[in-house]
Amino acid sequence: AGFDISHAQLLGMEQPVQGWRSSSWANGGFFNNIWQPGAIQFNNGFLNTTLSQCSGNCTGSGETFRYASGEYRTEAEAFLYGLVEARIRVARGVGTVTTLFTYTGTPDHPDGQHDEIDFEMRGGCDEIQTNYYVNGHDSYENALRNPPSGINTCADYHLYAFAVTPRELVWYLVGNEIRR
Repeated sequence: AGFDISHAQLLGMEQPVQGWRSSSWANGGFFNNIWQPGAIQFNNGFLNTTLSQCSGNCTGSGETFRYASGEYRTEAEAFLYGLVEARIRVARGVGTVTTLFTYTGTPDHPDGQHDEIDFEMRGGCDEIQTNYYVNGHDSYENALRNPPSGINTCADYHLYAFAVTPRELVWYLVGNEIRR
């Protein structure tokens, strides 16, 4: 599969941002992917991540991985409430996942306990999945959404956001609420 081209791009970053870093770890064989700092680059105001055939050190968590990609994350321990947003152009291709998410917990925890809020776009331009997990339990009701008419998530950059308050969780696409 030809995954060696520019994969996903976030708009507006000229250089690495203080308090953020690229990751160097793996989160399980079902992804068949290891996160490597070299898969993150800043070019002309864009943060680019690439997905490619793995070469060099492709082991992590005691496994060997076929693919390498990039992950860019905050160094902060946790955020309680607020708005998370990014301008994203979704990668197309079978097996790719473009995502914007928050996560607390340990990926290796034996019972899978973690908290997570995310957008996931899985290799297609016509489907957006919104998820949340509390103590490792998922909630997918009404999770699969077709983008609003006229939005091609792979062709253009669009603003994805979710707002977390003490009483609710709301997802937005280009300023329009798509799930509450």
